[in-house]
Amino acid sequence: MPPFHLVNVTWGENHTGLFLDVSLPTQLLPNNLPVLAERPDTIYKIYAPAEDAARIRGNAGYHRLCAMMVTQIIEVDIGGAAAHDVLTECQKQAIREAEAVGAAIIFLAPDTALADGAFATLARLADLGKKAVMVPGVRLAKESFVPAFIEKFQRHDYGLTDVGPRDLVMLALDHLHPTAKALFWPAKVNWPSNLYWSVGREGFLCRCFHLHPMMVVTSQRNVSFASTIDGDYVEQACADRDQIHIVEDSDELTIFEISSVRHCVGRPVRRPLRAHAVGRWGARFANNLHRRMFGYTTRIHSVVCSPLWETVQAQSDVEVHSTFGWLKCYDAAFRAVAPAMPTIRWIAGRNALARRALRPVYRFAVKLVTRGPRKALRLTKEFLGLQPATPPAISTAVAGSLTAMQHSAAEDKLTAPQVDCLSQPTGDGKSSHLETITNPCQVDPTRVPPHSLHAEAA
Repeated sequence: MPPFHLVNVTWGENHTGLFLDVSLPTQLLPNNLPVLAERPDTIYKIYAPAEDAARIRGNAGYHRLCAMMVTQIIEVDIGGAAAHDVLTECQKQAIREAEAVGAAIIFLAPDTALADGAFATLARLADLGKKAVMVPGVRLAKESFVPAFIEKFQRHDYGLTDVGPRDLVMLALDHLHPTAKALFWPAKVNWPSNLYWSVGREGFLCRCFHLHPMMVVTSQRNVSFASTIDGDYVEQACADRDQIHIVEDSDELTIFEISSVRHCVGRPVRRPLRAHAVGRWGARFANNLHRRMFGYTTRIHSVVCSPLWETVQAQSDVEVHSTFGWLKCYDAAFRAVAPAMPTIRWIAGRNALARRALRPVYRFAVKLVTRGPRKALRLTKEFLGLQPATPPAISTAVAGSLTAMQHSAAEDKLTAPQVDCLSQPTGDGKSSHLETITNPCQVDPTRVPPHSLHAEAA
């Protein structure tokens, strides 16, 4: 039963305000911090600049926290440094201190809302020997969510009424951030680290390359990581992947991020991303652990899951299977062209015309590597325009599976959430989810049972 070190880094009026108005009240719910307060040697550490630290010390919620457990405020000087660089340095310091005493680290953020029972789940999983707990962090729009949250849940004595997982999901469905809306399949943003499939008013499915490490019990000392805690830290800190727990149901643990609508991750794209584009992104930006996590499904739901979830699950399985196939192909292509990449970048960086000319050559090289030497002659002729391109074939099994799912989706009248921005998911839920795709590795996705695709990523 390890002790717990809770780490929170906040700065600026926006983050500190969200921490005091939304995040801290949800952490003080009966099945969150009070559960951890019963554990010996539990410490809550808050890293903040001096002006924010003074504001926190005068808050009623902070006084309740201090009466519950040992609390430390560590003042930091951001100065001219980037705030996220300071965030990473504070987390590294907290990691070293937790490693010295063998504590479990709970990484918190000031701009999040948690449902009741989240920390009780972390304590249970730590007692079971889990070394990490990974959870999706779906983004909500601050401007609309915060007033609605306060109106629905906040009491006059700074406390909250019962904020159950399904209650929080029900409210969140009406306040998704534009970036989150753009990630509904097919994605309409150029950074598809997380992908969602709508199940109407019941909720949505998440397939995520990047999950937030809510808790880590490091099995190795002096772990160094180059990027962030959701980048390469968990992969190095937890050698045994079987001890990494992926949250697959929002009833188990629910957390949402809160951001201004002006804060965007990635940029909109003219054409929705399909499996080949997601596979190309994964080959460039996803490590082995990220790929393994993409095979898992997390259900974010506000009611009991109906049979419709299995239909949407099957749709996402097809797309994820195709994405894995393309990812492997792009891995091979990138390895093949890696020796020439410094020269290509040097030329492309100095001449726009050369950059435009190199683009089809690069695409041809990728095709040549991914399709195999037997098709090299045909591809060469197509590239030179000596013969028309042959349309790709799709296996009978895949076509049959897609047809069956189209009929099933039509019968269930699947609809995506309605939004009024550039990143709006389509409303009919048919063509956007079920367009015919080609798996470059000729994998039959109907042979893979739901909830088992994580084995392929490994």
